[in-house]
Order: sequence, then C-alpha cells, then structure tokens
Amino acid sequence: MFPGLFLASESQEVEHVDSARRKLGRAVLIKVAMAVLLAGTAITAGGAEAAALAPLNLAERGESVVPGQYLVVLKGKSGAAARARSMGIRVDREFSVTINAYAAKLTAGQLLAVRKDPDVAGVYADHVWKDLGEPMSLGPPTSSDAPDWSADRIDQRHLPLNGKYRFQATGAGVSAYVVGSGIRRTHLEFGDRVKEGFSTVADGRGTDDCTRNGTFAAALVGGLTRGAAKDVSLVPVRIRPCDSMPSDISFLAGIEFITEDHLAKGGPSVAVMTIGHANSDGHGPLNAALTTSMLRGVVWVTTAGDADFDLNACDVYPGSLGTLINVGGSTRDDHRASRSAKGGCVDLFAPGANQTSASSDADDEFVSHDRADYGAALVAGVAALHLERDPAAQQQTIKNRIIADATPGVLDDIGSGSPNLLLYSLTQFSSQWNFWVQDPDATLLSGDFDKDGDQDMALTGPDHWVTLPVAFSNGDGSFKVTNLPVNPAWIKRSADPNAKFAAGDFNMDGYADVVVTGGPNATRPLVALSNGDGTFTMSTFTLTGESQVWAPDQPNTKLVGTDLGRNGIGDLLLVGPNPPGVPGDTLVQAEAVPQAFRVATKEADVSWPELASDPDAQVVSGDFNGDGDMDLALAGGEDWDIVAIAFNNAQGGWDFHYWPPGHDFAGHAAEDNAHLVAGDFDGDRVDDLAVLGTDLASVPVALSNGDGSFQEVSDHRLKEIPVLAQDVNVKPLTGDFNNDGALDVLLTGGDGWYTVEVAFGKPGESGYTFTSEPIA
Repeated sequence: MFPGLFLASESQEVEHVDSARRKLGRAVLIKVAMAVLLAGTAITAGGAEAAALAPLNLAERGESVVPGQYLVVLKGKSGAAARARSMGIRVDREFSVTINAYAAKLTAGQLLAVRKDPDVAGVYADHVWKDLGEPMSLGPPTSSDAPDWSADRIDQRHLPLNGKYRFQATGAGVSAYVVGSGIRRTHLEFGDRVKEGFSTVADGRGTDDCTRNGTFAAALVGGLTRGAAKDVSLVPVRIRPCDSMPSDISFLAGIEFITEDHLAKGGPSVAVMTIGHANSDGHGPLNAALTTSMLRGVVWVTTAGDADFDLNACDVYPGSLGTLINVGGSTRDDHRASRSAKGGCVDLFAPGANQTSASSDADDEFVSHDRADYGAALVAGVAALHLERDPAAQQQTIKNRIIADATPGVLDDIGSGSPNLLLYSLTQFSSQWNFWVQDPDATLLSGDFDKDGDQDMALTGPDHWVTLPVAFSNGDGSFKVTNLPVNPAWIKRSADPNAKFAAGDFNMDGYADVVVTGGPNATRPLVALSNGDGTFTMSTFTLTGESQVWAPDQPNTKLVGTDLGRNGIGDLLLVGPNPPGVPGDTLVQAEAVPQAFRVATKEADVSWPELASDPDAQVVSGDFNGDGDMDLALAGGEDWDIVAIAFNNAQGGWDFHYWPPGHDFAGHAAEDNAHLVAGDFDGDRVDDLAVLGTDLASVPVALSNGDGSFQEVSDHRLKEIPVLAQDVNVKPLTGDFNNDGALDVLLTGGDGWYTVEVAFGKPGESGYTFTSEPIA
C-alpha cells in the first residue's frame, strides 16, 4: 500500500464523500438498492383498480427499449412466474440468486394482468444501452507478442518505462468474469484458461467474440504477455451482440450467472465491464442485483466511460452506482486519456489508451485500440492478485486496497474533481521489512554488508528481536532480505536501553559490520562481523588508549560511525557532552585497530559540546571540504539558526566552523519530522547537507562551499521523495545503492508501505531515476 492512505478492514464501515456522490458502505447498500428497486414511474388509470397495479417503469425520452420485453420484479419468492405461464405468457428467464424476478415478452393485455398480480413489486421495460460516442479506432493487426506498455506502467511508480512487468502473484485460483462481447478462447494469450461461460445472445456464436472488445479486455486481465494476472481463470460472459449494445435484462442475466457460478465454485471472483451505459441512474433491479452479487463475494470493476466528447463519469452506468471500482483511462505519458470520463465518480486511473492486446480475429493476432475503457481490465487483473492472497476479501476491502495502493500525483490533465491516482500493482504483497523499520526502538544502518559495491541496509535494536535483518541491494532498487538468528550475546547487548549502534568495516575484510556499545559493558564493544550472507560472527573488541573517557551512556550522546583515516576502516565518534572528569572541551574518537578501538580525545571548540548535547541536534558525517577526510555536521537543535561543522584536519585534529544565521536551512532542520542527511547533491565531489521530512514539496539543500559556509537551494529534481518523506515513520538514507558513484536517496518504513523508494542519481548528469520496488 502507498504511504499515507487509509486501508480499511472488511468489518469497517467505509464512506467516501466526493463532489458527485456519496459512496455507501455495505450495510447501507442493501437498503438503498431495495429502495431504488421499488421506485419507478407509476403509470396508472386512476381509481381503485389503479391502486392495485404494480408500478411500471418505461423508457424516458431518447431511450430505446426491446419492444414488448419486460422485467417483472417480485416481492419475494412466489409462484408468480408459474401463474404467468398459466396465462399463456412466455417467460424467457427467471432470476432467483441476485433478485426475485422474471423476464417475459408481454402484450398490452398481459402487461396489465401481470401488474395486477399482488406478488409483483414492479415492471420494467428492457432498456437498450446507449453507446457513449463514436466507435474506437483500430490499429493494424500485428503478430507481435512483446509486452504492452500498459502492464509495464502499473508495476512502477514513475516514468520512464523499463520494458518489464514484474509480479509476485499470478491470480491463480481466481475466476475473472469478462462481461461484454465474449472471448476468443483459442487465442495464444490464454492457453487453456478460458472456461465455460455464458451468453444471452442467440446468434449461434455462444461466447465467441465478434467485436474484439471481450478478447482485448480478457488479455489485459490475464493474458500471458499482456495481462496483469497471468494464471487467472477467464470466464466469458457475452451480453453484447455483434452489432449493437446490450440491454438491461441481458446485463441482469450476466450478473445472475456470475453470482451463481461464483457460489458454485466457492473460490474468489472478480467481474469486469469495459462497456458502460450513458445513463447515470441505471435501474432499481440492476442496482439490487449488483449489490447482492458484491455482498455474495464477487468483486466488480467497471470502466468510468469512454467518449469522443467531454464526459462526466457520474453520467455513466454502472460506475455511477458508487460501489464498483470505477476506472478512468490514462496515456503512456501519464495524462488522462482524451476519451476518458472524468470527475468525482472516478476512483482511480489505469493505462487505457493506444494499447495493444489480443484480437478476436486470429489466434496469434494482436490489435491496438484507442478507447479509454480498458484500464478497468488491468484493475480487474490487479484485483485478482489481491484475491489470490486474500480469497475471502470482498468488494469494499479490495476497492480500498487498490485505491490506497495507487500512485498519487503523477497524472496531468485529470479533469476537475478527478482523483490523481494511478493503478499500482505490486503493493498488495506484505512487507515485514517496513514493519520492522517502523519499530521506534529499531536503528536503521547502511553499509556494504556483502562486499559487492552496493550499499545495503541493516536493522537492529529492539529488545524482543533475536535476529539481525539485512536488506542486500540488487543495484536496481530491489533488495534481498535476510532475517537470521544471532548469538545470544548480541541479543542481550542490543536489549540494553543505553545501547548504541554504528556500521563500518571494523575488521578490515571489506564487509561492513555492526557494533553495539553502551550499558554495563560499554568498555567492551561487541561487533557483529558480517559473513556476507546475512549471518554474523560475534567478536568482543577491547578499548585501548584513553579508554576511561569512553562514555556512550551519557545523556544526549550520539554514536557516529565513520572513516577517520581514509583507509576504508570503520571508526567511531562520540558526539555530545564532555566525558566525566575530562578538563576542557573535547571530542572523543575511537579508531579501529585489530580486535580493538584506540580511544583518544581531541580538542573541540568551546561551543561544540554544548551544541552536540542538544537532544534535538542531529549529526551526520561527510566530506564537506573535498579533502578526502570525513567531517561532521550538526543541525536541528531547538531554535537553532546555525549549522556547525567540524573539519577533520590532516594533523589528526578538528577545525570548527559555523554557518551563521541568515538562511532558512537551520529552521528546516529543526522541524519536528526533519531528517538531516549528507551527500554530494551537485556532483562537485564535495558533500552537502539536505533535510528530508519537512512540509515542503521540494528538498532543502545546503551546497557546501568547502569552508564551513553553504549555498541554500531547493532541489525539485527529487519529485515525490520530499512528499513521501513526510510520513512520520519514514527513515531516509543517502549513499550509493547501485555502485555507480552517484548519490542516491532511499526511503523506507512508511506507514503501510510494501516498497522501498529510491531516487538513483545519474553519474555525470543532473536528475534522478526513480524506483519503487517491493521488499519482503
């Protein structure tokens, strides 16, 4: 799930109010649908006889109906259909799973007789659906089986496309009912996964597609090369004739079949419609049947509408009902598709323009369409991925998850009232890593724990942990997570409330390690030496030199891991108040030597210990003057208007400088959720400072001038990173996570996140490449 968005459980009542309508939760749905069901346009003759007639709903001006065809809705289960047959009425179809009703051809006299039946709640003319605009344009046929751009787009947060569709579920065990014109079951995209379906069209074709609509949509739901759910079972529900639109009764028959088949199979199901009706209200029986179908476990997805004119999604049925997942179409360059409906009745957008998918004309043929309807097919495929993992989840739960997971803010020209949300397919997979990061007692560290050149992550700290999790970078924004047990000595030391942690190569073997110090054994740091595979060997280091001044337990003391000697070996610094019994102002450092740390005190500026003792102060290490030595920066203290810098000089001491007031950077660093980070943000080989987690839409950066002063800028190149970093659970890191020499920015641990967000710097260029990869 994407950060910051609420995910409701199925037991919760979820309401979403927008400018167009009120979407109703499960409990309210039944009451509303039944109220609409019993409403209608009563056409009566007056008097006592009129009072006994069931309401009659006829076509409004401009609507077409199937001549003489009616839906007779009953007050309950009764013998009304049998009585109708006894009067010579031809009952074409009975409904009992989603609604109590029957469909029949009626003469004027039969219509009057039916309306007099006391078991009849209402009679409805069979409306023919109205198409929304000009037919779609078709591209030339092709035999290419290359993946379409649309599936490629939904597995990544940002452009550019990477030519891949990644997935960790396939929709196995889920039935996807494709409602429309049928499916060419023999197309190579489907293998043997097209199951027996249902057709209301009496033309001898059965469920075979003759308009390309159903086959095209089915391949986007679950095709081998085009689909979002590669193993889903596809069930054709043909309600659309070859040369016209469906009618209400044909759609109702489809709903009835889908629900009955779903109940018979007993597994999870999703139904998708890529055709809509230019009628915002629909009809009571359809609303009631859809509501019952959803309450019985079928997840429904529909197009928000496609037209060659400006179209409000609230004027398109069935999406206007408000409970289905209503999907608008987007383009390859992240604009709303020109033909897509818009407005407050849209739930989210998905790729739906100029797509290439399976054709119904030949088994190996593909065709491109420009209709915006087919984003609904991709959403249905993603719903199948959710249902594979959570087969009992119902409509509102899946809808909430898909909306919560969607990528916010990347679309242009969405239209007034439309949500700026784009379908994202990967976040339904739970991430233990991000839950671990959110533990308030966890410490997030970075280093190259497998010696492959890519910076990795490690977590340690909470007193209930018996493992030391590591996330090894694959260099492409994805990580391999290990979570292996550690020695009981580490567990005990980590659980101490005064424990402090740092990472570095402390035994000079090229692998980053983790050290813990503090507590009763503070003078004997315990080092977890990495074996490169997620396991660690424990080694107790001794302290030599001025070991008596090593006091990590002092209040507000911060432990910093860095490299003081330009030799790739991890060293330690204590930044905070002066050690007890030490005269003057000092900075305590511990240089790694074989199986030990050599402790020494260094003279500090008179202001440094006081500033470092501020509980809100943050300290980071970096080369802020480009001389190859690692320096220190302090910022973020309460009411600070300065930034303090300690330069590590060639004589083994420290030179202190202060960036004076007159800038906003110090104030940003002091904000409640601010995270101070260091790195070379402008590519000049001198490290700079930045603040993540502010309320700004850009990143405040202080570009180092190399002398303790900085140039303040706002970095807009990081796109969504500053907004994502506002999540109070996020922990950021900077470093080189793909070993290309450029600075990268990483975010992990956001509320409900299933991914790690990385902005990869471009070597020798300005800007970043963004990834949003799932993490286990």
